[in-house]
Amino acid sequence: MENNANIQNNQTKGAFYSWRKTIKGVKRRSLYILIAVAIVLFSLPAIPAVAATTLSTGDIVFVGINSDGDDDFSFLLLKDITAGTSIYITDKGWNDSTGFYSAAGDGICQWSTSSDLSAGTIIHIKTSNNGTLVKPGSTEALAGTPLSLQASIGAVTWIEDNGSVISYTGDQIFLYQGTHSAPTFVTGIHYNVEAATTNSNWDGSSSVVQTSALPDQLTNGVNAIWLYGAGPTEYDNFRYKEAATKEGTPVELRAAINNIDNWDVDTTNSTAYTLNPFPVSFTVKAAVPTISSINPTSGSTAGGTSVTISGTSFTGATAVKFGSANASSYNVDSDTQITATSPAGSAGVVDITVTTAGGTSASSVAAQFTYMVPSINSISPTSGSTAGGTSVTISGTNFTGATAVKFGSTNASSYNVDSDTQITATSPAGSAGVVDITVITAGGTSATSAADQFAYIVPNSSPVASDVQISGTVQVGQALAGSYTYTDVESDAEGTSTFQWYRSNDNSGTGKAAIGGATAINYTLVADDLGKYISFQVTPVASAGTTPGTPVESSYTTAVNATPAHTATAVAATSTPAAGTGDTITLTVKKSDNSTDADFDGDKTVTITGYEGAPDATYGSFGGTALEADGSTEVTVTFTDGVGTAALIINKADEQIIGFSLAGVTTPATNSLTITPTAGAVASLTVTTHPIPGAASGDTFVTQPVVTLKDQYA
Repeated sequence: MENNANIQNNQTKGAFYSWRKTIKGVKRRSLYILIAVAIVLFSLPAIPAVAATTLSTGDIVFVGINSDGDDDFSFLLLKDITAGTSIYITDKGWNDSTGFYSAAGDGICQWSTSSDLSAGTIIHIKTSNNGTLVKPGSTEALAGTPLSLQASIGAVTWIEDNGSVISYTGDQIFLYQGTHSAPTFVTGIHYNVEAATTNSNWDGSSSVVQTSALPDQLTNGVNAIWLYGAGPTEYDNFRYKEAATKEGTPVELRAAINNIDNWDVDTTNSTAYTLNPFPVSFTVKAAVPTISSINPTSGSTAGGTSVTISGTSFTGATAVKFGSANASSYNVDSDTQITATSPAGSAGVVDITVTTAGGTSASSVAAQFTYMVPSINSISPTSGSTAGGTSVTISGTNFTGATAVKFGSTNASSYNVDSDTQITATSPAGSAGVVDITVITAGGTSATSAADQFAYIVPNSSPVASDVQISGTVQVGQALAGSYTYTDVESDAEGTSTFQWYRSNDNSGTGKAAIGGATAINYTLVADDLGKYISFQVTPVASAGTTPGTPVESSYTTAVNATPAHTATAVAATSTPAAGTGDTITLTVKKSDNSTDADFDGDKTVTITGYEGAPDATYGSFGGTALEADGSTEVTVTFTDGVGTAALIINKADEQIIGFSLAGVTTPATNSLTITPTAGAVASLTVTTHPIPGAASGDTFVTQPVVTLKDQYA
């Protein structure tokens, strides 16, 4: 829509301006009657485009547009396209945050071609018959009136709305592939003028049919164009000038056609330009390819390096060269990328070039590829025996195609090229000293350095273990000790020799098995060893040298015996202590051989039973703990070297059989002593008198004596 300033600045148009707008208004209103005055807006579902040729931004440019007459436009192909290629066309406005703006009178159509089309082809699209819409199946169409939507080449059909024409009050057209919700824009044209319209973002947003923002994928003057007259002033019809550039590469033509200075403007707002046939033809010259970078920038002289070449105008490439040699193979991934495999070459720098119908890319630092000789960064290990046979991992670069690996002047016994950066080689026999490892390829021999040095070392003689023996009691719970004699011909001190204990079913090794965790020089026999035969093995290791000695094993022990049964005996200092006085009880724990078990130590629980209560219902104590009334009391007694003592006090002066049960001693579990405490000689006699009640002062009174006799327990 023209702004007020433009109307005021064109007062000379006067009635003509009003007449033009009135006539155009009739045209638009008639159209709305045909497509229904009130169109319900809706969100278009994603419509996938099936495109044989995937177009990039700028592969098509507009060369003309009319909002008078048949509401038509023409666009030019700057790229060859194949049969089956299709694009979407819409006059909807664009909002950066929400996408296409749907409004009455705006719609989408799809153009496609069933044949290959070459760059330079102009396609003309007509959307109305001088403002009148004729749809397929309508009365007008059945009567023979041409359809309003037509394409000069290919086919065009409505996808949405079936009622879009180009608005004389300002409008826009976008060509895109992809989907409506996620379009890939190819180009755009806009000719609305508002107070805020700019080249950088057009109207900034879309809220009515004639306004639109410039999508971020497009740049005005590069792959899209905003058209207007001086002022800027909004006009209806525009066409690329006949005298402007018509021949050039896609880049050159795109720059010329998207330059507003190269367009004619119909300032009468009434005369549509002839767009079909277009008054001039275009010649699209193939662009000279350019290379902006390569990756990687170096590779083996043997060739085989996959190189990604980035740049422009690679479509239709007929050759890719490394210097003067053709690439072993290449693939044009896109117009901006080629993947090529380097051929064999000599050490040094060459230029990669790409050749198309447009020419050959220029040489530049960005396109330089270096053929590298092999280099060694490190080796592991860095030493080995003079006898050879050491496996050495060689790390570096450009190992592909290696023809030899040498240790000094001697070829490796064998080698394998694991990758371009690693070789695994086996050292040959050599003399004591340091040699350089080198790798040889078609590109040359790796330079020597400290990183490739390998030291041949005279192997150290292994140490020897002899006189391997076992000592100790072959009985569960007992500790066995291994012993041996260590010798070394170089007098190397013993390092960390290793040990292993074994158990077998007999003394000939039947069912021999390593005892888990038994890897120390000493081993304590456990229940699993009962009845088994035990052996001890030592592998001598020197503190210097790399080879352990030969493992040596002892002879077998006899069958492992069970742990001997314990017995406990109780002895009283006296069997007739005075009642209520202490009597020392000694408890002794013995093994099956009747020797005192010196390992039986610590606090143990002793249960005493069989005691009786005195007439005054007291019992006594054991080890300082009062005896309980139920006839059984647990007391803690401390044992040292199998012997424990505690004082027993029994209050009843009568024969009692006292039992002692010792926790941890199962055979026998109970021992008994006959204890007969004797009554003490201490007793008391007390006589007390009490006056007879009722006597008065001065009277004679009678007393009655009371005699109390107590034993030694009071």
